[in-house]
Amino acid sequence: MQTDQIKMGSFWFWLVWKMIALIGSLVVILLGLSGSRGLVRLLLMGLCLSILFVASEEIAYGHACEEGIHYRRYFWRILVSWRDVAAVRWSTSTRLKVELKRGFLFRKTLWMESAKNVSWATYLAEPPEVVRWLLIAKPEGSDGILLEGPGV
Repeated sequence: MQTDQIKMGSFWFWLVWKMIALIGSLVVILLGLSGSRGLVRLLLMGLCLSILFVASEEIAYGHACEEGIHYRRYFWRILVSWRDVAAVRWSTSTRLKVELKRGFLFRKTLWMESAKNVSWATYLAEPPEVVRWLLIAKPEGSDGILLEGPGV
């Protein structure tokens, strides 16, 4: 295993998800602005835009290293140290949920999805690579992190 940078999430999954949210937002705005401009139509448009924003907010990708997790939600990279990570949860070997100790509402969670082609046995039974790396490398500040997945 490579110990300097462990990939978390997929750039392409992140990009496709963000593009779908952007195109969906544009469609909602265009449909909302065409025709009558009643209060109900504006409220529905606001609700749809809020749902698209919330669904897209947790999506991130990046890599883990000794310092912590370098990730990207939108355009700039952010570093969160291992001391600021509360839990790492996974449901499959490609789906990772990182919960932060600080943040507001949807900013406390990072959802990272990898687009790996693995067998079903590996997909359901093995933890993600970053979890295996955390158990072996034990970087400074990672002692209190809850590691939780199926069968753990």
